[in-house]
Amino acid sequence: MSARSWKNTVTIRITEKNFEKFLNECRCENILITDISKDSCGYLCSMSFKSFKRIRKAARMSGVRISIVHKQGAGYFVRMHKKRYGFYAGALISVLLLVYLTSCIWVVEVVGNEATPTQEILSVLNDNGIGIGKLRYGKDISYIKNKSLIELDSLSWLWVTVEGTRAVVEVRESTPGLEILNTDIPHNLVASHSGLITDMQVKYGQKVVARDSVVSEGDLLVTGVCTTKTRGNRYVNAYGTVTARTWRTKSGEYHHTARHEIKTGSRQIKRSIQVFGKKIKLYTDSKPDFKHYTKQTKIKQIKLFKNIYLPLSFTTDEFCEIIIENEILSDDVVASQAADFLTDEIKKERSDDAVTINRTYSYEELRNGNLYVTVTLESEENIARPVKIEVDTTEEDASGESN
Repeated sequence: MSARSWKNTVTIRITEKNFEKFLNECRCENILITDISKDSCGYLCSMSFKSFKRIRKAARMSGVRISIVHKQGAGYFVRMHKKRYGFYAGALISVLLLVYLTSCIWVVEVVGNEATPTQEILSVLNDNGIGIGKLRYGKDISYIKNKSLIELDSLSWLWVTVEGTRAVVEVRESTPGLEILNTDIPHNLVASHSGLITDMQVKYGQKVVARDSVVSEGDLLVTGVCTTKTRGNRYVNAYGTVTARTWRTKSGEYHHTARHEIKTGSRQIKRSIQVFGKKIKLYTDSKPDFKHYTKQTKIKQIKLFKNIYLPLSFTTDEFCEIIIENEILSDDVVASQAADFLTDEIKKERSDDAVTINRTYSYEELRNGNLYVTVTLESEENIARPVKIEVDTTEEDASGESN
């Protein structure tokens, strides 16, 4: 609807006789007339409501007859519907509902998580003020971030961006095994795995073993207890790298059957609607009629404008029927695939700077027909692991008193 249609205007019909004289009288009175056209009964023209109230004199002077054809504008509309209270109540409720819908968060997306469940992150954020149906105004993002990080131990970083009615949560997960070392507490360096030492670069502490030494897991490599003639034992934080050649072995039992999934082309679609976080199923049975199937879910979120989403979404679950076929693999193929899998498992246990030197694997057939595969991975890695020194405080006190 154009802005012009909201103005109060009147469309009138003027008799054809003395029409030119009427126009001259209107020009003398500064009355603006627009949209002049001719029909079978005379001339049609439009003017504002204020001008219409002033044309009586011009009509009398020119001797024309005027009749009203149509009225339009906000003023006429209000007067015509002034007793329709239900209409105005509905319009007011619609405006208030629109304001409410655009003032809350209706979509929350979590980006960057792999090991941490999305539902766990959403639950913590919902308790802290970021969730479906929560107001999007007046949020202290820094407070929410810090409080959520304290409750989510598996995350190292979190940030929330509110764009319209959509909240985007970006997270970074903590690296497993990464430990922040307190340099104020004395530590020893011990072997994280058995191996043959090939190099030692020690910055703090005293070496206990030498190059070309064979060590076992847990053996002391560098001590943080330094003995002096004048002050006795002095405790430091041992620091350095101890590179060793290691041999790690893993084994497992594997069968000769490989599973293949083949689509038949048959499919079933089940739809549902989610309103204000409540799911309404448009089907009776949630499971398809297939014995084996794959499932693909598509969600369409309704939005008014960019980043202005409504609490209304349509979910489509597509089930595709599949047939399971088993393939019998040879011993060599089973052993090769198993060796690759076991190698990846070993690499997860090594340090990040480990370098693979050699890999060997062997297999034997068991009585049940399966293969027992063993993989040995030869690597060169840093095996130094810091361990806190338990200082005897009574010994320290006695040493201090003697000095």
